[in-house]
Amino acid sequence: MSRTAASRSCTEHGPSLPRGRGPRGLLALCLVLPGLVAGQDDVPRAGSVEGRLARVERLLDNRGLLDLLGEVEKLNREIRHLRGEMEVQRHGTDRQSARQEQLYKGMEARLEALERGTARTSTTDGAPAPAAVAPTAPATPTVANVPAPGAEPGASQPADASARGAKPDIGGAPVPGSAPLTVAGAQPPSEDASYQSAFDLLKIGQYDKSITAFGDFLTRFPGSPHADNAQYWLAEAYYVTHRYEPAISEYNKLVGSYPESQKLTHALLKVGYSYHELGKIPEAKATLEDLKLRYPGTTAARLADERLQRMRLEH
Repeated sequence: MSRTAASRSCTEHGPSLPRGRGPRGLLALCLVLPGLVAGQDDVPRAGSVEGRLARVERLLDNRGLLDLLGEVEKLNREIRHLRGEMEVQRHGTDRQSARQEQLYKGMEARLEALERGTARTSTTDGAPAPAAVAPTAPATPTVANVPAPGAEPGASQPADASARGAKPDIGGAPVPGSAPLTVAGAQPPSEDASYQSAFDLLKIGQYDKSITAFGDFLTRFPGSPHADNAQYWLAEAYYVTHRYEPAISEYNKLVGSYPESQKLTHALLKVGYSYHELGKIPEAKATLEDLKLRYPGTTAARLADERLQRMRLEH
């Protein structure tokens, strides 16, 4: 065959496999292709395993976050407890300071009354007229004309009469001084003592007795300057003992009856806390959101925001 014919034959039938590699090449290709396909299948599987591992890691991270949140909440509870104790102690210190100031003013008033009484007594005793007239002769018949009932007539009657006549002069002098002493030294009969007694019971942990004492105080002295504080501590005694339903009722009494009280915002805060502890999440959120809107920038509003963030994580 000529070179031209061979070239035409190759053009018509296409290139031929290299000599010695035809069947072997096909066999090698058949062996390699399944491996390539299997390798492609392993890629998604590896990705799936990695995805699962990532999900597991996220779950573990979430559990760690929950544990951390639990620890944070525990610390928050301890802080609230300590803050409550500090508030109780601070209030007690303020009460003691006010009481000491009141006692000091009372002592000053008593001293002034004693000085006035002493001045009156010295003026009365120094008057010459009563002392000079008593020993004179007309004094004896005058006293004798008014005999005491049941007295025996005789020589001893003028002496008794003069003794009786001397008593008004002696006893009459201290009377002007003694009356101001009683008025100046008088304190409110039982209002302060009743409030302080109830508060002392709360401080030492006698919560049931303090509830009774504060209730009695509010019944007896509804218009007292301490009434709003008494109402707050009454509700607080319920809250500390985890009786949240009556605590909510008593806090709301403070909100309704004492809108100008300095403890109003904290009463609203504790209402929200109580709803949260009872599992009434919508009521808790509504109360705390309302507190934030009405009293922005206050400590109670900041604490309300912290509790709302915690509730979002929980639910």
